[in-house]
Amino acid sequence: MAVERRDLFEEVLLALLKRNYVVKKLNSPFDIIAVKDKNILLLKLASRANSINSSQAKRLLALAFFINARAFLLSEWKDENVRLAEDTLYFRFGMPLITPSTFKHLLDGYSLFLTSSNAGSVAVVDGLKLKELMIQKNISPSSLSRFLGVSKSMILKYEKGFARVTAGRAFKLYNLFGSEVFKSVEIVIKKPELNQNLSPLAKKYISLGFDALDTKRLPFNIVAKKDDEIILTGFNSDGSNLKSISKLLEVFPLFIFSRKNKPKIKVPSMSYEDFLMLEDASELLSIVDSYHL
Repeated sequence: MAVERRDLFEEVLLALLKRNYVVKKLNSPFDIIAVKDKNILLLKLASRANSINSSQAKRLLALAFFINARAFLLSEWKDENVRLAEDTLYFRFGMPLITPSTFKHLLDGYSLFLTSSNAGSVAVVDGLKLKELMIQKNISPSSLSRFLGVSKSMILKYEKGFARVTAGRAFKLYNLFGSEVFKSVEIVIKKPELNQNLSPLAKKYISLGFDALDTKRLPFNIVAKKDDEIILTGFNSDGSNLKSISKLLEVFPLFIFSRKNKPKIKVPSMSYEDFLMLEDASELLSIVDSYHL
C-alpha cells in the first residue's frame, strides 16, 4: 500500500530539519525547497511515482537548472503494486527518483552506485580500483569469478569497465571491497529546451542576454539567468514570498508592476513599461543589486 503523501511530507521535512536545512514549503511545481550552505534541493513528493507526468518533470528539472539546484522525486512506490528498491537511482521522465530512505542516505553523505535498468538494478565497477583492491587482498581473477559466479572473461570486462554488475553481484563486491570499488552515480541537470511560447517579460530578458523561464503557480513568474546572476521576477503579486525565496536562495528579486500595483514591501521594482524599455543587462543588474534584503 502506498504511503500517504502527508506522512511522506512529514518524514522528509523532519529529515531535512534534523540535518540543519532551511526549508520552505510550496505547492507547485515542487513541494519543498531546502537550502544548506550552497546546496539547494527541489523536492517533489508522491505516493506513487507514476502519478507524476512528463510536463511536471520537465518543469521541475528546468527550474532546478535555472537556480542551480538538485531536483528529486521522492516516493516509495513506482505504482500501486511495485515498490522501489532502496539505495537505487531511478528516473521518471529524466527526473531523479529515489525512496525517502535513500534520500536520507544522500543527505548523510553516502554515494549511490546502483541505477535502475531494464535488467534490474545495476552498478558500474571502477576497473582500476578493482584491480588495486584485488592485489591488496591477494584475490585472483579466477577466485573472484568463482565467488561472483561469472566467467573469468567477465572479470576482465569489469576491470576494463566494459560491463555493468547486477545488484546481487554488486552487493557481493561491496561486502568484499566496500563501496569504493564502484563508480558513483552522477546526477547532472542539463540545460532545458526553452519553450518558444514565452511571455513578453521572458522575451525581454532573452533580448538582454539572459536565459529565461516562465513559471506557473509559484511566488515568482519568471526566473532569469545570465552567467552567475539569477533574478526571480514577480509580476503584480504582493511580493512577500518573492522576497523570502530570493533571500533563501541568495539571488536577486525583481518586482514588475502595472501602474496600479506598485509593491508595498521593499524589493527592487520597476514598472512593466520601464522594464520593456531596458537596453542593457548591466542596467538591470545595477537596479536589482542596489537593494539589500
